[in-house]
Parts: sequence; C-alpha cells; structure tokens
Amino acid sequence: MRFVRICGFMVLAVLLSACVRRPLEEMEDHVFLKVVMKVKGINNVTANIYNDKIPVPDISSGMVRALLYTPDGDRLLNQSFISGTGVTEDGEPYVSGYIKVLPGEYKMLCYNFDTETTQISGEGSYDGIMAFTPRVSDHLASRFEETRGSFEEIRYEPNHLFVAREENLCIAPSNSLVMIETEAETIVDTYYLQIYVEGGQNAASASAILTGLSASNLMGPNMRDRESATAVYFDLMPSEDNGKKVLCTLFSTFGKIEGETSNLDVTFDVLTRDGQKYQQTFNLDEVFRTEDAKERHWLLINDTLDIPDPITPPGGNGGFKPEVNDWDEEQNDVEI
Repeated sequence: MRFVRICGFMVLAVLLSACVRRPLEEMEDHVFLKVVMKVKGINNVTANIYNDKIPVPDISSGMVRALLYTPDGDRLLNQSFISGTGVTEDGEPYVSGYIKVLPGEYKMLCYNFDTETTQISGEGSYDGIMAFTPRVSDHLASRFEETRGSFEEIRYEPNHLFVAREENLCIAPSNSLVMIETEAETIVDTYYLQIYVEGGQNAASASAILTGLSASNLMGPNMRDRESATAVYFDLMPSEDNGKKVLCTLFSTFGKIEGETSNLDVTFDVLTRDGQKYQQTFNLDEVFRTEDAKERHWLLINDTLDIPDPITPPGGNGGFKPEVNDWDEEQNDVEI
C-alpha cells in the first residue's frame, strides 16, 4: 500500500497484481444479427444447370444492410451494416455482426449491400423500399431503336439481391446478449437462353434484349412491378449443344410479368466482322409456356439465327488484312 497526494488530499492507493478487462462500450443496446443466405436451389446458378460451359453469376456477399422500421413500417428508425462472413453446417453462407437497437417492436429488412447494377430507392418505409436497375445508355438503346415499338425503356440486368424480412420483431430487455438469426432469399430470377446459329464465325460480338419483363421489386412486400414492362439487355457468347453451334447466355431479371403475352420478344443484335449490323427478333410466348421455362428457367429457342457472310468489294480488297513477313538477316559494322 502507498499514499498519493491528489488535489491536496492524501488518498490510499492499492496496487493490484491483476488487471480487469472492460468492454469499450456497453452492450445492452446491441444485438448480434446473423443473416443466412439461402443459395441452394437457384435455377441456373446452383441448380438445374443446362450448359456447364458458361460461367454462372457470382452470388457471394460480404456485407449486409439491416434496416429497422416502426411496427407499421411507415418510418425508418435505424440502419446498421454487418460484414462478418462464414458458412453454416448445411453449407449456406452467412453474414453476421452487431447492430445497435434498443428493446422494442420493429419491422426489419436486410439485404446484401454489394451489388453492382441493382440499385435501391425508397428506404424511408418498409413497403416503399424498391430494387431496380438503371436504364442503358442512349447510345446502346439506339441500336434497338427500330425494334423497340411497344416498350419504352431498356435496362441492365440485376445482380442477385438476397432479402430477409422480420415483420414482427420483438426485442425484449435482457441482461445477456440478444441474438437474431434470419434467412434471406433472392428476389431475382436467372434464365438460360440459347438459339441455334449458322455463320457464327462471321460474328464479332452479339447481344440481345428481351421485352415483357418486370422493371423492379418492392422488397418489403416482395412484389414485382406488374404495371410497366421493360426490356433487359444482355450479352451473348458462342457455345455448343449436342454438337450444334449456339449463341447463349445466362441473364437475370426481376421476373416475367404474369399474364404478359405477345410482348415476350427477344431481339438479337450481331456485329459482323466487317462492321455490319444484323438483327432478328423472335417471339417467346410459346417458349415461356414450356415446362423447361416454368420449372427450370430454360429458354430453348428451336430456331436458327443465320448470320450473313461479310460483305467485301469485288476483288476482295476490302477491310484490313495485316501481314507479317519473315525477318531478313542484316549484318552491319558499328563503330565505337
């Protein structure tokens, strides 16, 4: 024991041989949140792969945004971000971490906060928060100007967005750490599309748009836009199906508008190697009615896209034809 002088007073100080660890902040207003991403069974991503030669979309996630609303969902009270990652015993990935929330009743909505093209608006209310994708550039849209007709816009395809909802969340006062586990499922569909192709060697690049699709999703009630159809833009790649040449892709969408008919058209846009533009449109109403489309999201078009041969002037002197000759051996004296 020893005495120390503080502000003119003698104070007894006891030196202890051990230290006491204290948390940097009190935890009574914190909750540990774990959001499990249900990735199994997603058509053309983790299940029902039609063509294993093309890459599937990346659905991994490293950050989740948690939004807490009033019990009626009319007002956003708090938001937190969590980024701890792991995998459950069942092989499902999860994101976890602490969120700051006082005891009470809430509506909670969580989603992965690391998408490139999927954007969010209307976060102020549970029923108003919406996922959508931006429109393509005017330059890109102009390539399909002649075939747009019955729709007004072309949008990029969305990334997979995993959403968890707890509409009656009650956090009671507790002397121990409260833990919440919830499950998030994607609100996006991935389709496989292919068409047989002749003259594929003549194509420098190929893309397409598909009309009659939903433009957005209200994340709280999980309702897709059924009022205004949009077109989704995606790139194509060459592949094979049972030895036949095809152009194909995996594209994602907020879904086909239920009951939408005579507007499910796919327009292929091909740029040939000599700089020519070739387009052809096919109606997919019947394709979407097949079991493959309904159950597995396979759009298998039983038609052929015939890409024309390059157009060159008579004599074959058009275009660029770079040539490299053999090296000629030369010997020279260098004066130093």
